[in-house]
Amino acid sequence: MFDGSRPVPVGMGQVRQWFYDNSSPSYRYKTQCVFDRQNNVVWICYCSTSATTPDSALVYHLLSKKWGKATLSIEAALNYIASGVTIDGLDAISATIDGLSAYSFDSQFWSAGGRAFSAFNTSHQLQLMTGVSGTTGFTTGDAGNDDVVSLLSRIRLRFEPGYSPSTSSVTTYYKMTEGGSLTTGQTGTIDDGKFDVLQSARFHRAGFTFTGDVRVTGMGAVLTPESGR
Repeated sequence: MFDGSRPVPVGMGQVRQWFYDNSSPSYRYKTQCVFDRQNNVVWICYCSTSATTPDSALVYHLLSKKWGKATLSIEAALNYIASGVTIDGLDAISATIDGLSAYSFDSQFWSAGGRAFSAFNTSHQLQLMTGVSGTTGFTTGDAGNDDVVSLLSRIRLRFEPGYSPSTSSVTTYYKMTEGGSLTTGQTGTIDDGKFDVLQSARFHRAGFTFTGDVRVTGMGAVLTPESGR
């Protein structure tokens, strides 16, 4: 990232080594980078270790300085510049109002000169990345203490208004030593904005899976000490 005087690396200590371990050395030259200015996101599309065309992407959000990973099979990524749409031209897009639901009303697709991150898929068709999210998720780091066994009894997520997912589920993991192997714990679905789980260990981890558009703004867990040493 350019800070006004010099370029500053953003991958060191975070995803640089992960990218080299999970991308194909033979086809790394096919990596494509696109800046989605409207969303302040950089897409880095690359070939995974078993692919010959880009099938994965690292996504970097400039404002939050956070990384994400996406799965997509494409031939080329680009910013599509829309020609704009008028009321008279809606019939060319859809014969019914319901058919327009594929495009969100705040999409750059509607505005003349609007830019939208897009890609040519493996069928050589141009697609705008403006649809509803499919399956997404994230996994937390470890929460706990080397000297205390704790009981995890609840996890609560807070969503941004208008971005609560259609479905939400969790799988918990636990271990007794920080360097030990994880054991899969309980699974559950969200109820009243929370996941009710019950497991005892020194370290706890949780993996969440969603369908539909989602933005998580906060997370909390109830950890009750059981014993110490």
